[in-house]
Amino acid sequence: MKKWLKALAGGLVTTSAATMLAAYSNSKADSRDYEKSLTWMTTSEVQTLDQNKMVDTSSSEQATNVFEGLNHVDNNGKVEPGVATVSTVSKDGLTWTFKLRKDAKWSNGEPVTANDFVYSLRRVMDPKTQSQQQNNYQAVKNAPEVVAGKNLQLLWALRPRINIL
Repeated sequence: MKKWLKALAGGLVTTSAATMLAAYSNSKADSRDYEKSLTWMTTSEVQTLDQNKMVDTSSSEQATNVFEGLNHVDNNGKVEPGVATVSTVSKDGLTWTFKLRKDAKWSNGEPVTANDFVYSLRRVMDPKTQSQQQNNYQAVKNAPEVVAGKNLQLLWALRPRINIL
Protein backbone atom coordinates (compact mmCIF):
# COMPACT_ATOMS: atom_id res chain seq x y z
CA MET A 1 0.00 0.00 0.00
CA LYS A 2 2.86 2.37 0.81
CA LYS A 3 4.35 1.92 -2.67
CA TRP A 4 1.04 2.91 -4.21
CA LEU A 5 0.87 6.12 -2.11
CA LYS A 6 4.46 7.02 -2.98
CA ALA A 7 3.75 6.57 -6.71
CA LEU A 8 0.57 8.65 -6.43
CA ALA A 9 2.37 11.43 -4.53
CA GLY A 10 5.23 11.44 -7.05
CA GLY A 11 2.77 11.65 -9.93
CA LEU A 12 0.93 14.53 -8.29
CA VAL A 13 4.16 16.45 -7.70
CA THR A 14 5.27 15.90 -11.31
CA THR A 15 1.86 16.91 -12.69
CA SER A 16 1.75 20.01 -10.49
CA ALA A 17 5.25 21.06 -11.55
CA ALA A 18 4.44 20.54 -15.23
CA THR A 19 1.20 22.52 -14.90
CA MET A 20 2.94 25.42 -13.17
CA LEU A 21 5.73 25.52 -15.78
CA ALA A 22 3.22 25.42 -18.62
CA ALA A 23 1.18 28.23 -17.07
CA TYR A 24 4.30 30.33 -16.51
CA SER A 25 5.64 29.81 -20.03
CA ASN A 26 2.33 30.98 -21.53
CA SER A 27 2.13 34.15 -19.46
CA LYS A 28 1.97 37.38 -21.44
CA ALA A 29 4.53 39.08 -19.21
CA ASP A 30 7.10 36.45 -20.11
CA SER A 31 6.47 36.45 -23.88
CA ARG A 32 6.63 40.26 -24.13
CA ASP A 33 10.25 40.20 -23.04
CA TYR A 34 11.15 38.12 -26.07
CA GLU A 35 8.99 39.66 -28.82
CA LYS A 36 11.89 41.64 -30.29
CA SER A 37 14.63 39.17 -29.53
CA LEU A 38 16.33 36.64 -31.78
CA THR A 39 19.02 34.24 -30.71
CA TRP A 40 20.96 32.61 -33.50
CA MET A 41 23.67 30.01 -33.16
CA THR A 42 26.35 29.64 -35.78
CA THR A 43 29.19 27.19 -36.22
CA SER A 44 31.94 29.79 -36.04
CA GLU A 45 32.49 33.51 -35.58
CA VAL A 46 31.24 35.81 -38.33
CA GLN A 47 34.31 37.28 -40.07
CA THR A 48 32.56 40.13 -41.91
CA LEU A 49 29.16 41.30 -43.10
CA ASP A 50 30.76 43.08 -46.07
CA GLN A 51 29.24 41.07 -48.89
CA ASN A 52 32.04 42.04 -51.24
CA LYS A 53 34.61 40.44 -48.94
CA MET A 54 32.90 37.51 -47.23
CA VAL A 55 34.04 34.01 -48.06
CA ASP A 56 33.19 32.02 -44.93
CA THR A 57 29.99 30.07 -44.39
CA SER A 58 29.02 31.75 -41.12
CA SER A 59 29.20 35.25 -42.63
CA SER A 60 27.25 34.11 -45.70
CA GLU A 61 24.54 32.52 -43.55
CA GLN A 62 24.10 35.71 -41.54
CA ALA A 63 24.13 37.89 -44.67
CA THR A 64 21.36 35.73 -46.11
CA ASN A 65 19.35 36.42 -42.96
CA VAL A 66 19.67 40.21 -43.12
CA PHE A 67 20.31 41.23 -46.75
CA GLU A 68 18.15 40.90 -49.84
CA GLY A 69 19.52 41.00 -53.38
CA LEU A 70 17.84 41.79 -56.68
CA ASN A 71 16.70 38.16 -56.85
CA HIS A 72 17.03 35.15 -54.59
CA VAL A 73 16.83 31.39 -54.95
CA ASP A 74 13.98 29.66 -53.11
CA ASN A 75 14.21 26.27 -51.36
CA ASN A 76 13.41 24.50 -54.64
CA GLY A 77 16.21 26.21 -56.59
CA LYS A 78 13.85 28.57 -58.42
CA VAL A 79 14.94 32.20 -58.93
CA GLU A 80 12.40 34.59 -57.42
CA PRO A 81 12.22 38.38 -57.18
CA GLY A 82 13.93 40.04 -54.25
CA VAL A 83 14.36 43.81 -54.36
CA ALA A 84 13.72 43.60 -58.11
CA THR A 85 10.09 43.05 -59.08
CA VAL A 86 10.93 42.37 -62.72
CA SER A 87 14.14 41.15 -64.37
CA THR A 88 14.54 41.14 -68.14
CA VAL A 89 17.44 40.20 -70.40
CA SER A 90 18.07 41.65 -73.86
CA LYS A 91 17.98 39.31 -76.88
CA ASP A 92 21.77 39.34 -77.12
CA GLY A 93 22.04 38.47 -73.41
CA LEU A 94 24.34 41.42 -72.72
CA THR A 95 21.95 43.86 -71.04
CA TRP A 96 19.99 43.03 -67.92
CA THR A 97 17.25 45.34 -66.67
CA PHE A 98 15.85 45.22 -63.14
CA LYS A 99 12.88 47.18 -61.84
CA LEU A 100 13.12 47.83 -58.11
CA ARG A 101 10.31 47.53 -55.60
CA LYS A 102 9.06 50.96 -54.57
CA ASP A 103 8.95 49.94 -50.88
CA ALA A 104 12.55 48.61 -50.73
CA LYS A 105 14.27 50.34 -47.81
CA TRP A 106 17.47 50.06 -45.81
CA SER A 107 17.21 49.30 -42.10
CA ASN A 108 17.48 53.05 -41.39
CA GLY A 109 14.42 53.76 -43.55
CA GLU A 110 16.30 55.23 -46.53
CA PRO A 111 15.07 53.96 -49.92
CA VAL A 112 17.18 51.39 -51.77
CA THR A 113 18.24 52.86 -55.12
CA ALA A 114 19.78 51.66 -58.35
CA ASN A 115 22.98 53.46 -57.38
CA ASP A 116 23.31 51.18 -54.33
CA PHE A 117 23.54 48.14 -56.59
CA VAL A 118 25.82 49.87 -59.09
CA TYR A 119 28.11 50.97 -56.25
CA SER A 120 28.33 47.42 -54.93
CA LEU A 121 29.06 45.96 -58.37
CA ARG A 122 31.80 48.50 -59.02
CA ARG A 123 33.25 47.97 -55.56
CA VAL A 124 33.42 44.19 -55.88
CA MET A 125 35.16 44.53 -59.27
CA ASP A 126 37.64 47.17 -58.11
CA PRO A 127 41.08 45.59 -57.58
CA LYS A 128 41.57 47.77 -54.46
CA THR A 129 38.73 45.90 -52.72
CA GLN A 130 40.60 42.61 -53.16
CA SER A 131 37.29 40.76 -53.17
CA GLN A 132 37.35 37.02 -53.48
CA GLN A 133 33.91 37.32 -55.09
CA GLN A 134 35.32 38.80 -58.33
CA ASN A 135 35.34 35.44 -60.09
CA ASN A 136 31.52 35.39 -59.84
CA TYR A 137 31.38 38.32 -62.27
CA GLN A 138 33.72 37.09 -65.00
CA ALA A 139 30.79 36.96 -67.44
CA VAL A 140 30.28 40.73 -67.14
CA LYS A 141 31.75 42.42 -70.19
CA ASN A 142 35.28 43.77 -69.51
CA ALA A 143 35.26 42.38 -65.95
CA PRO A 144 38.49 40.36 -66.31
CA GLU A 145 40.38 43.47 -67.48
CA VAL A 146 38.99 45.56 -64.63
CA VAL A 147 39.82 42.93 -61.99
CA ALA A 148 43.34 42.60 -63.37
CA GLY A 149 43.78 46.37 -63.03
CA LYS A 150 44.54 46.74 -66.74
CA ASN A 151 41.79 49.21 -67.55
CA LEU A 152 40.10 50.76 -64.52
CA GLN A 153 38.19 53.20 -66.74
CA LEU A 154 36.04 50.22 -67.70
CA LEU A 155 34.98 49.97 -64.06
CA TRP A 156 32.81 53.04 -64.57
CA ALA A 157 31.44 51.69 -67.87
CA LEU A 158 29.78 48.71 -66.19
CA ARG A 159 26.50 50.57 -65.61
CA PRO A 160 25.33 50.94 -69.23
CA ARG A 161 25.00 47.17 -69.52
CA ILE A 162 23.05 46.88 -66.25
CA ASN A 163 19.90 48.95 -66.09
CA ILE A 164 18.26 49.23 -62.71
CA LEU A 165 15.04 51.20 -62.72
